[in-house]
Amino acid sequence: MTRLFVIAIALMWAAPVFASDDIAIRATASPDRLAPGYTFRLEITIEGKGIRSLPDPNMPRLKSFDIVGRSSSQQVSMSGLSVTLSKTVAYQVRAPKEGKYQIPSITLVYEGKTYKTDPIDITVDPSAPVPQNQKRRAPHGMPGFPGLIDPFAASGGGSLFDRHLRLDNDDLMVKMDVDKKTAVPYEPIIATFSFYRAVSLWESPSYEKPAFEGFWVESLPFENGKNEQLSKERIDGKDYIVAKVRYAIIPLSPGKKIVDQATLSISEGPWSERIRLKTKPIP
Repeated sequence: MTRLFVIAIALMWAAPVFASDDIAIRATASPDRLAPGYTFRLEITIEGKGIRSLPDPNMPRLKSFDIVGRSSSQQVSMSGLSVTLSKTVAYQVRAPKEGKYQIPSITLVYEGKTYKTDPIDITVDPSAPVPQNQKRRAPHGMPGFPGLIDPFAASGGGSLFDRHLRLDNDDLMVKMDVDKKTAVPYEPIIATFSFYRAVSLWESPSYEKPAFEGFWVESLPFENGKNEQLSKERIDGKDYIVAKVRYAIIPLSPGKKIVDQATLSISEGPWSERIRLKTKPIP
């Protein structure tokens, strides 16, 4: 695989400045002064005008912080004939021990150009005001955001930030299978995409299905009526959670056709570049 997972006491803000190709990135931290064991919100916003999709930011790895939650949102706005895309990724970050820290510049690359935010200074001070609606988090407690917890994960401590450092080469696998490789026009073929994982995930992966050129394609639910099937498998002594989706693909004309590769994009952790897993094309 290729390794490509409020109470505002003070707010650092950088207004987006669009370059000639109309893309910008900014980052904020709120609060930027807090007591040890409490959390601040790190928010990264990307905006682009006149483009079809926004790239993901490249997060620096911060060994001094624990990430206890993540959320994201996207927005599309129009003004006349101009379309603006906006993507916001927010992290809930637990402050380390007393001291002064800096979040380095967060970057993104678009059409060969690199854009970056200003570094953000964080002060962890025992005398800082304590938010009324927030409890202090223990340094190695379990994350407090149930939506990010893997229902199949093994019990045990450690932060999500710690977990992303433990990824082996065979922890994540993808494949595409078809039930037959020979068919006449308009004869259905069942194509099944399978994602195998032996670790907990930081966030839901992003899946891009094949183009299926030359086929009529329909999603094919499983016997229980659901579009996704979850199961457990043991391969070479290793336990995996397997997620499957399948399609009915119908060739529209005779001749040799190829089921192109499917791609799954996933992050090891909040400060890591994304991993892209690709299936092999099927002739």
